[in-house]
Amino acid sequence: MKPDVKALFVTNLLYGVIALIPIAIIALLLFEVFRLLGEVAKPLALHSRLAAAAVVIAGLVGLVVLCFLLGSLVRTRLGSSTFDTIERRFLNRLPVYEPLANLLRGFARKSEGYPPALVALLGPGTGVFCLVMEDNGDGTVTVFVPSAPTMAVGMVHVVDKDRVTALKASLSDVSTCISQWGVGSRKLLVRP
Repeated sequence: MKPDVKALFVTNLLYGVIALIPIAIIALLLFEVFRLLGEVAKPLALHSRLAAAAVVIAGLVGLVVLCFLLGSLVRTRLGSSTFDTIERRFLNRLPVYEPLANLLRGFARKSEGYPPALVALLGPGTGVFCLVMEDNGDGTVTVFVPSAPTMAVGMVHVVDKDRVTALKASLSDVSTCISQWGVGSRKLLVRP
């Protein structure tokens, strides 16, 4: 049976777009920050490379401080309720926002986000790292199996709950292992 070349091309192209989206967003943000810093540097007459580098570093430090301050504000009672309302009304309607936000929450806090697990997809004696997306309430769970080396691409499976073994590892540990094509899996599989 010959693989459908057109379908393979389209599939690979779409996976490439999915993997490129976070990189493009970061690149766009950095481009805008550098453009803004360039506008700030013009009136200051910063012509040397050292002065321009200082402005870039100051801008990046400012961006980190801004993220930290916004994060601190969101963690207050008023900020949390306001952000929850904005998230519920607007942000959750964006197709990729909710899973991405939960992944980031999993990195920020060890207890939130999607719990990492091992799923026996091919039968007993085999296991695949996954994230448990939700319990379906009927004895099955929905899991996301990321493809190495990126957590953003993978497959979704609905499996019996007894085929899934929770890991005593953080999302960050599992992500590191997957991004390194399985190196470090021994640490994830240690049972207390």
